[in-house]
Amino acid sequence: MIANAEIPRSAMFPVDAYVSTVASSEGASITAKFALFEMQRKKSTAIESNRSPLDSELMSLFAECSKPDWDGYGAKAVSRYTLSIAMKFVSVLPTSIQLPEISAEPDGAIAFDWIVSKNRMLSVSVGQNDRLAYAWLEGTDSGRGVSRFEMGVFPVMLKAIIQQICGMHSA
Repeated sequence: MIANAEIPRSAMFPVDAYVSTVASSEGASITAKFALFEMQRKKSTAIESNRSPLDSELMSLFAECSKPDWDGYGAKAVSRYTLSIAMKFVSVLPTSIQLPEISAEPDGAIAFDWIVSKNRMLSVSVGQNDRLAYAWLEGTDSGRGVSRFEMGVFPVMLKAIIQQICGMHSA
């Protein structure tokens, strides 16, 4: 028997070392998740305050275009559902992206347009489904596509196109 010898607890109970590591990893994970949540909450608040002019524009647009034939040429009414999708789209616009122009389309959709010049623009159409149709022009290059819009997530492809069209660097 060894007298007064200090034997590390981890040598006597290897499980304690594992539990301690796991516990600190879980603690770090929980801390990281909380920090991410807090960051998203703050970002969400910033987006709301930065995007409120768009909310007001959307409400005015809806008031003007919520009846059939709002344009005098047989346009479909903008529905409350389309308005709600458009407002959600606005709420997730990254703050690094400049604000678009907003208009109603004859098919009842809402258009978000980023127009830099006559040769540099992007239009995104928000309708009554989870698809965002878009078309862009940059000089002699052009393209179009459809991105799925899952509530709360701004489509990465659209962010890249907007940043390219508007001459912005990734944030």
